[in-house]
Amino acid sequence: MTWTYSFQPTAVPLRPLVSALVGRTMPALMRETLAAMKSGAEAAATDQPG
Repeated sequence: MTWTYSFQPTAVPLRPLVSALVGRTMPALMRETLAAMKSGAEAAATDQPG
């Protein structure tokens, strides 16, 4: 699974601040979210009667 994001702050004076914040926080959030989604999908697949 590939997950991409694009963040375009509209207020020009805030762009550097918002860009730095997003650059520091989003990668970890994305990794953790994908790991949780994978775990949930694997658990759901294992729980299926078969």
